[in-house]
Amino acid sequence: MSPPEMLVVLLLLHCALGLQKLDLLYQWKGVDFVFPSKTTKEAMLRSGYYIQDNPIPLDVDVWNQDGEEKVFVTLPRFKPGTPATLTTISTKRNGDNMSPLLVPYPDWSWHREGVCDGITSVFRVQVDTCGRLWVIDTGMVDILVKGRQICPHQILVFDIRTSKLVTRYRIPEEDLKSNSVLPTIAVDIRDADGKCRDAFAYVADVTGFGLIVYDARHNRSWRVTSNYFYPYPISGYFDLNGETFDLMDGVLGLGMGPNKGDDTKLYFHSLASVRESWVSTSVLRNSSNFKDGLNVVPRKFHVSEEERSSQTAAIVVDENEVLFFNLLKSNTLDCWNTRKPYTRNNFVELDHDDDLLQFASGMKISKGKDGRQKLWALTCRFQKHMTGTINPREVNYRILSAPVDQLVRGTACEAKSSALTSSGRPGGYRPIVFEQ
Repeated sequence: MSPPEMLVVLLLLHCALGLQKLDLLYQWKGVDFVFPSKTTKEAMLRSGYYIQDNPIPLDVDVWNQDGEEKVFVTLPRFKPGTPATLTTISTKRNGDNMSPLLVPYPDWSWHREGVCDGITSVFRVQVDTCGRLWVIDTGMVDILVKGRQICPHQILVFDIRTSKLVTRYRIPEEDLKSNSVLPTIAVDIRDADGKCRDAFAYVADVTGFGLIVYDARHNRSWRVTSNYFYPYPISGYFDLNGETFDLMDGVLGLGMGPNKGDDTKLYFHSLASVRESWVSTSVLRNSSNFKDGLNVVPRKFHVSEEERSSQTAAIVVDENEVLFFNLLKSNTLDCWNTRKPYTRNNFVELDHDDDLLQFASGMKISKGKDGRQKLWALTCRFQKHMTGTINPREVNYRILSAPVDQLVRGTACEAKSSALTSSGRPGGYRPIVFEQ
């Protein structure tokens, strides 16, 4: 068979199996913004309020309504010179159709450093099913340099249709540790009637090794403790694409399972870990389980018996209970059908790219007007920021996407059901209990 004939056969096989890799939608060497004026931009550059190579895109989420699409991108204030921390993608381009300018959200007035009624520093966000954007603001700046807490940690909720703030909740000091950093938020809508009043948010404390539960209806919060929120020392060493560093980060990745009516599972893991854990949100929503800093239900928290081949950062779970994750060491997008045991035999590699898939720090599922689920991922080469080797002349930040049904077609992640263990939880999980 000649090379051209072989290529045709491979392409036909690719289509027959439904194998589709992620599509590259946007990419940047460094990001630029839509400024109020050229004069404003020049003034920010002179003052150091904007340093062109310093902003680091970290997370992405998408809102679709009546054919309108809004793509949110976060840029935590890791370094000086990040003028806006929460943005949307503009239709304006900076000389490259794949490198759009970013528009501060809701507008520039919210991004004045040190003004605590605005937005200080956002790692991740979540768009809920009610057309709202949930924002966890750490209140910290210069996080990768020396880290300064200049404003309180807060949860902000915006009505995306109007870009108006509907909720601001400043997290009480008693729910925090002196070193708390809150990088991830997962939202749990509990209303059976679709009125969106009964909602909870779960917020990871990556350095305080805890979880904060926010009850939106009653406007209160509490802290959850578990040994599974801590880093695993043996997994605190990272060797990613030739860059090595140590990072003992605790709970970071949060993935909310689909709402089945009476309960939902929250999947979670520490960044310095190669295991996955989960807990029913009914456990988290009962504040009496966590009074006085104690966890009286440690056996309700579960951890996988088997390990991944490397650490992972962001995760997301689709409506069919399939969990997607990026293996940081191998630069792959993988999936796991959570109805099956958590074993490597049940992990499916969906995509592998040593350039495009370096460190997926943000991962979300959106649903278009056709009802199809779409996976979105933001990759940021974060390992190079940890080692100081980022090259501003290379493409460093990318947003990729693909329809979920095409990604998983013909794989174990397409399965609709599987047996549960006698304990009622997916096989391959076990509670490892430490006395509190």
